Amino acid sequence: MKETLRTINKINGVRGCAIIGSDGLVIAADMADSADVSPLGALASEIANILGQTLARLDRGNFQRLVLTGSDGRMVLMAAGSDALLAALLRKDAPMGMVLVELKEAAKGLHQHLGL
Repeated sequence: MKETLRTINKINGVRGCAIIGSDGLVIAADMADSADVSPLGALASEIANILGQTLARLDRGNFQRLVLTGSDGRMVLMAAGSDALLAALLRKDAPMGMVLVELKEAAKGLHQHLGL
């Protein structure tokens, strides 16, 4: 898992990433700074759970990904199976196409590795 996170962090524009359980607990993280990632885990799981419920009610399938855009950058949440998320913090100039492709591959690998 740590190698997956290091690989993601090598993508131009990525400032850090984390693997988060559906309960909000951070399974692993590799952030550019040493900030506490617990709030990120709680927020990410809550957002994904609410969106998943909403998508189910609207008959739109399962949650796959969400891109949040702020004035100083973006955050991508991507499902890594039904019980884990991959979260990445990006600079605002990050190449979104490349980041999304890499995150999708990483999420698929994590899903297989975690068996979730």
